[in-house]
Amino acid sequence: MAPKIIPDDKSSQPQKLKAEGILSLFANIEGVPTPKVSWFQNGEPVTPTNGTSIDSKDACTSLTVKGTSAKNSGTYKLVAENVAGKDEKEFEVTVKGECNKANTKNTRQASCFVKTCVCLTKISLSDDCRPTVSPAQRASD
Repeated sequence: MAPKIIPDDKSSQPQKLKAEGILSLFANIEGVPTPKVSWFQNGEPVTPTNGTSIDSKDACTSLTVKGTSAKNSGTYKLVAENVAGKDEKEFEVTVKGECNKANTKNTRQASCFVKTCVCLTKISLSDDCRPTVSPAQRASD
């Protein structure tokens, strides 16, 4: 039997979250043999990392992102595949912060420039020039 994705009622609606929130997307998956499940954000595979988890058990799958930020906005796609076929569902997610333009500054480390928001949390740059946010730290600027 070809896969069929059945999102829960909340997940099937566009998700609008505030920064530092929790994104949760859920769906039931039907199909025989059990379909392989993959999640994508804006066309790129989602991989479990610090704050992001994917749980697929039996006929259920979920994607959870803790500590959301604007980078978590976009189109998420769930793909279920088996030898009998494939099904896909898309989920729209918007994450909005609470900063205003007056509270931003340019931060430089090595050869990277990153526009950072300092009204909610302190943002620093890791060795690979990616912003890292520590919600426990409040901005001192």
